[in-house]
Amino acid sequence: MNQIANLYFELIDKQRNVYQSATLYKQNRNSVDSYIDVLQCIETGESLEINKGKLTNTSHTKAYKISDNIADFRDQVILKNDKKWSRLNKKFLNYHKSLTSYALMRNLPLTHYVSAQTELANVKGKSIVDVGAGTGQSQCSFFRYPEDNTYFLVDPNIRLLHDQFIRVYPQLLETKMNHILSHAEKLPFKDNSVDIVMSLASIDHFADYKAFIKEAHRVLKKDGKLLIFSHLDVPLGGQILTKLKTLKLSLPVLLEIIARKLFQISKRVSVDDHTLHFHNSRPMEDTMKEVGFKIDKKEEFMRYFYLLGQK
Repeated sequence: MNQIANLYFELIDKQRNVYQSATLYKQNRNSVDSYIDVLQCIETGESLEINKGKLTNTSHTKAYKISDNIADFRDQVILKNDKKWSRLNKKFLNYHKSLTSYALMRNLPLTHYVSAQTELANVKGKSIVDVGAGTGQSQCSFFRYPEDNTYFLVDPNIRLLHDQFIRVYPQLLETKMNHILSHAEKLPFKDNSVDIVMSLASIDHFADYKAFIKEAHRVLKKDGKLLIFSHLDVPLGGQILTKLKTLKLSLPVLLEIIARKLFQISKRVSVDDHTLHFHNSRPMEDTMKEVGFKIDKKEEFMRYFYLLGQK
């Protein structure tokens, strides 16, 4: 029995409570030397080489750590000096650790809708930079042919795969990805080097969304695509009314809501761990146009939005 088959064999008939800590699995990562040709030093813009287990620029003035096939380009200035971002990021990681199958199943139709509407679901042969990608599950949840694309998981945190993702998307264990630690505002990619840059439900966790959009334009090839998708802030009362309209209130439903809230409190999950708050998509659309994107598609629906731009 091979390793992947053995993993699934161990999950057969295994009881799993919705509110229990997930089992975590490492991503199937490529070695950094397999994609070093598209990387650059974020300080000098120089090409990089591997020297004594680290990435160094050609002038040998800057080195980046490599650990477990993950290149670390995180900006230490942001990590040390941006106290607001660091504080909210810690809250966000509490949410990640307590992710439940409820959240997974609720979000899947939304992911599939955006991938279908933007017509990115079926792309093949593309290099994709997923910024704020978290665990990297969108490699298989957003794209139908993950093995035919070159996928970069870019995130300032190392967040491993939950067992619920493994149960739904076996390709996550079979298809390799490129894993990079980096902030959205300083992407370690050469100019005109990738086909698609995307931010899925992550732009409101960035320190500076305008800097990210400028970076996306820089690294994209001519005719490359930028996709920004996330939620919009609506008043708390509006959120409650929206949820009540979609729920058929019964005793089991009410008990489940109470159980979920108690679980979130016990795990110190914040109601709001976002660094940025958007009431509409106009600020991001205006910035995309300012830096040179043409808006191909856009939509605001329910309490969500997406913008698809072309360089």
